[in-house]
Amino acid sequence: MPPRGARPDPGGLAVKVLLLLAHGSPRPEASADVFAAAEAVRARGRFDAVEVGFLECNHPDVPAAIERCAALGAGEIIAVPFFLLGGRHLTHDLPELLEQAERRHPSIRIRMADSVGRERTLGRIAGERAAEALARSAGGSKRDPTKQ
Repeated sequence: MPPRGARPDPGGLAVKVLLLLAHGSPRPEASADVFAAAEAVRARGRFDAVEVGFLECNHPDVPAAIERCAALGAGEIIAVPFFLLGGRHLTHDLPELLEQAERRHPSIRIRMADSVGRERTLGRIAGERAAEALARSAGGSKRDPTKQ
């Protein structure tokens, strides 16, 4: 029987795992969005398993998340940074952690995808959010969108 969270492996193919990499926050509730994104990807059924790993503050951290992927029988991990900005974490910290994991698990192929911040539709979404804020302020509402 496959490990909890992984789909059965038809034909003996290696388990393919999507690993969402997030920064993390001292406010644990701030992690809800990345877990919701993981659940949305999981529901699509394209990957055998979907895991989340945090660079700072939250659990599991990136190395622990990779160990979880290995325990699930991962033959391939596709790491997708859930970051908007292309700073040092994307250019140095995450690649270094993934290289360390490859050395610990040479039988697992680990690839890092572009960050979600590289998505072109983010500009459109920012414009939509601005229009929503204008509509709220015109109606007298100053609701804090982080308090949903």
